[in-house]
Amino acid sequence: MDITTGWEEEGLTKIYLHPGYKLAKQKWLSVIVRQTPSVEDAVFFDINNNGRVDVISSTEGRNKKVYVNWAPDNPDDYLDSSKWKTEILPASDGLMQWMFAHPAQIDSKHGTDLIVGSKGHEAKIGWFQAPEDLNNLSHWNWYPINPAGWVISLLLRGIDEDGDMDIVASDRKPGETNGVRWLENPRKATNQRQLWDSHLMGGRGLDVTFLDMFDMDGDGLEDIIVPEATN
Repeated sequence: MDITTGWEEEGLTKIYLHPGYKLAKQKWLSVIVRQTPSVEDAVFFDINNNGRVDVISSTEGRNKKVYVNWAPDNPDDYLDSSKWKTEILPASDGLMQWMFAHPAQIDSKHGTDLIVGSKGHEAKIGWFQAPEDLNNLSHWNWYPINPAGWVISLLLRGIDEDGDMDIVASDRKPGETNGVRWLENPRKATNQRQLWDSHLMGGRGLDVTFLDMFDMDGDGLEDIIVPEATN
């Protein structure tokens, strides 16, 4: 597995390529994809399904943009920073402080969609809908599906086992959205663009941070592991 990450203080997004298990303790080849001011997180995503792995950068602070970093067409140029192209996802520009993004198939149409979370005033969890022309970023529509305070983690899981992917999120800001909760995918395409039902799973009143899911006790059910930083 390779790594992509945002270096927030430097304002850039970077990729590190795994050299193979025998060389994993040595320095990995890397490339600075682009300058992405106030970047909080980055995620791999072949956004236009052309076989080249692009990168999505979520930025907060005053920048408030989601960047699409397009990988070079020629695989041999992947580590050449000058060959990468960066564009702003128009529907994201200035809307809110973007924290995390996660590729996900939501509406079973066109390409893979993009789940995102944010923080701050009027923060939301929502999704960008993949259009028929995946390369035309102006056609990616934004649909907020639940209010948020300060989203720390987003995971996709079929919580209610009804055949679609739900969202598990941790929100550290005190308030009605605080804690670990899951958002229930309403399945019908028209409803997926509206408010999703929110169900509290735990952590209310705590400064919850990054979460993960794992079957801790071997009973066949995934449990939630989440540290918290409450003083």
